[in-house]
Amino acid sequence: MSRSKWLLTVSLLVAAITLFSLYPRFGRVIAYRDLVTGSPASSRLAIRPLSIEPHLATKTETIDTNYSQFAVPAAVFTQLDSLKTWLKLHDAGDRRVLLTEPHYDTQFSADGNYTFFLQSLHEQPLSSWQVFMMSEADYSSHWKRITAKLATTYADRDVSFFQTSHTKGIIRYGSTADYPDVINLIIWDNVHPISQELIVTIPYPQLREMTAQSIAASYCFTLHVVPPRETLLQLAREASESFTAHVDP
Repeated sequence: MSRSKWLLTVSLLVAAITLFSLYPRFGRVIAYRDLVTGSPASSRLAIRPLSIEPHLATKTETIDTNYSQFAVPAAVFTQLDSLKTWLKLHDAGDRRVLLTEPHYDTQFSADGNYTFFLQSLHEQPLSSWQVFMMSEADYSSHWKRITAKLATTYADRDVSFFQTSHTKGIIRYGSTADYPDVINLIIWDNVHPISQELIVTIPYPQLREMTAQSIAASYCFTLHVVPPRETLLQLAREASESFTAHVDP
């Protein structure tokens, strides 16, 4: 074989090996573009969380769950129902604050997933060239965060985050099939391993925002760890009974 043919063969072989090694990256780019383009993905991914300082309503009353305390606008809510380990604060109409079971999950980050959730909500789409050139480890981390942002419920309109002397949290604005306007709060204790999610469904925009802001500004856990389920059942029941006795002495 002549030298020129040998060099051509080697060049073709190197090119083939290079293309073969880069083929997964081309597939990566295609999959990524399919994920982040189009509506509603592009509009949801365009949201950039803003740091806020939540504030209390002018007149408030304190709600005690037996594991936390927080303020809400006064003279709005008349009932606190225990739904097993959950609580529902509401009036006779359609003003509601749903408190889910306290929890502290660490599968994504050791601080109750707070860092992971916040990083995910800040994540922005990359160009095809950036995706192509990223290392596998960097791409894997980015993919997890960007897919988490797309999958985050209630975060299709706006997102804020805050920190007070007692807690830190994320406020998400969105909708569901049943409620066109929902404010969702996830609140973490600044020191201890306990957190909770609250869902505000009030049809009046100003009152809905005022309620969420008051909760965020005042929320304080009075227990330092998530109690056992049996204890949570008892605490929720007792909180409901105490609220009823306070409203209807």
